[in-house]
Amino acid sequence: MTARRPFSLLCRDQIGYVEVLDCGCVNPVGSANNPADGGIASSRPPPPRVDVPCQSGLYAAARNENTNYVPAHTLVNGRLTWRNPGSELDVSLQVTNLMDKY
Repeated sequence: MTARRPFSLLCRDQIGYVEVLDCGCVNPVGSANNPADGGIASSRPPPPRVDVPCQSGLYAAARNENTNYVPAHTLVNGRLTWRNPGSELDVSLQVTNLMDKY
């Protein structure tokens, strides 16, 4: 049995760390299936990555006034990676705030 790190969503709010699911696509270093070590999965392209950080509304000062309030917001960030067949080169395209809203 191989220990696997869970695919997770990190929410910076009162909730804290939320585990979404274990997709089985991330293996610990030293595993026989680790692409970084030239394992079996090195021929597969890296999966696309989507991060969704969220922040609840908060007051920026000790006095709770309307001028100190920062509203809640959620961002969507994405990353695509291309790896050449010999796994010698990785090229990544990363976009922050895909939905263009804050």
